Amino acid sequence: MRASLVSYALGLAVVFAGCGGSTPPAESPPVAASSTPAASASATAPAPSAAPPAAAPPEASAVPPPHIAWGYAGDGAPDKWGDLEPDFSVCKTGKTQTPIDLPSKAAKGPALKGLVFQYPTIPLTIFNNGHTVQVPNTGSGTLAEGADRWDLLQFHFHSPSEHTVDGRAFDAELHLVHKNAKGELAVVGVFVRKGKENKALKAVFDNLPAEIGTDPKAVAGAKVDVKAILPPQTGYLTYGGSLTVPPCSEGVTWFVLKTPIEASAEQIAKFREVTHGDTSRPVQPLGDRTVLQF
Repeated sequence: MRASLVSYALGLAVVFAGCGGSTPPAESPPVAASSTPAASASATAPAPSAAPPAAAPPEASAVPPPHIAWGYAGDGAPDKWGDLEPDFSVCKTGKTQTPIDLPSKAAKGPALKGLVFQYPTIPLTIFNNGHTVQVPNTGSGTLAEGADRWDLLQFHFHSPSEHTVDGRAFDAELHLVHKNAKGELAVVGVFVRKGKENKALKAVFDNLPAEIGTDPKAVAGAKVDVKAILPPQTGYLTYGGSLTVPPCSEGVTWFVLKTPIEASAEQIAKFREVTHGDTSRPVQPLGDRTVLQF
């Protein structure tokens, strides 16, 4: 599971390698074995009294199913993720899946500490993997909660929001992905609602790439002050969850900020345009988990 989490965090493997409605590269399907004997074999067929050849196994003549990429609609939609690949089975069988519907009146967590963000200003590098637009952290940057500390790896977006609050979704959601020394992930979720132009994210929205790829491209002269993206109040809701994309690996610590930020309707529309519509997984059962707030 740790390998899957780290692959997701770095945006290197199957988690983000495919793209939205497009199909990621796949190995060529195996050639189906023919059930028709070759001509040369017919010429030397055994006499009627000889034992008949063993029957071919049923799957020998079966046509292998086509590869289906995961996405947010159609045959690769979220409700089918768990059946697309063996490595995606947790998307269907997992008990601590993300996102969830968050209660606005969650119980207080007496042991929780305030989040401490040490985020950098970084040169903008950016890429569109077809599921989202991602900005890798090319500098330093950490998140701390009490004695726990994680390094900032990247941030990306979903629209509409993946988490809901009391059943209500926001226009978008920003995810800041972190990893600690043990390889464990923590994600900070920030709700985005339509309003004023987001100046802290202006360079990102002005350079959203329509072309799909896995190599981040540097934008000459553009920088992002990552800490300036955050809202002024950083109270949060927290719970144990998972990746919100295949392979849906669990063991992820979530901190969802209670105060949303704003982005203009044009900025949100541009993101949805380059990612071709909705990019959010539906909410999952809470199960026996408890959501706490600070």
